[in-house]
Amino acid sequence: MEETFRGQGARIFLRYTRIPAPLFGSSANADAAALWKAAGATPIPFSDGELFGVLHWPPVAEEFAHRKHSHRLVTRLASSPISNLAKLCRPLKLAAHSSTSLRLLTSPEQVDKLLNDLPENDFSLGGPSQKLTALRDLRYIRWRYFSAHDETTAAFAFHSRSATREILVTVNIRQRGYRGQINVLNILDVYPEASCEEWLEIVSALAQRYRSVVDAIVLRNQNPERKKLLCSRGFLWRAFDASTGWFLDKVKRLPAQPWYSVPADGDALI
Repeated sequence: MEETFRGQGARIFLRYTRIPAPLFGSSANADAAALWKAAGATPIPFSDGELFGVLHWPPVAEEFAHRKHSHRLVTRLASSPISNLAKLCRPLKLAAHSSTSLRLLTSPEQVDKLLNDLPENDFSLGGPSQKLTALRDLRYIRWRYFSAHDETTAAFAFHSRSATREILVTVNIRQRGYRGQINVLNILDVYPEASCEEWLEIVSALAQRYRSVVDAIVLRNQNPERKKLLCSRGFLWRAFDASTGWFLDKVKRLPAQPWYSVPADGDALI
């Protein structure tokens, strides 16, 4: 960024904080988080880190070696098949789950039908989610997943064995690492909110389906119970320097708790 424009973003942000309307951000770095906090904003729950489930260790071990040593020989050794020995120390313990439990949805209308058919949308059963979450209407679904700007994005109907229902699951693939050598599968949305057992089923089915094309699975916005369970199954916890999600509501229009936020609610993983 040119020095002439440095700091202009902060000035624009401070102007927005004077508007009497809720403000929401989902991709703040540590510097931006400090501005949100100074303005009186509240961090969005569970946006302070991510879970990293490694399927293939060589590209991930290469990244660890590069960050710690930056020595070409060490990095090359870490990227070799010998790094697969890390599986013995940190195996990803996922039960076998057929990828056929994931039904690919090929149009926004199919996604919309799945959501409308959910029992949670029956007001006689209590209505939709009682937590603050995204409005998953047809226009949102079409824009978020079917705009043709990202060929890696996919939407699935997951058939849950534990609850005998279908759950919307959306993902995309991104590259990470100092040379883009790590292909990661990001879980963008799971709706309705799933139990711990259902999360294990979903992750297992995705791992089975994408094992040949990605090296790791990334989960964000996980509550403490799911975080503990997934770490016990071999997921690595990566803490951020600050929460990435914040909201400012000076006029108190939104409930502070509870939230059901997912990565697809913002642009952090899109």
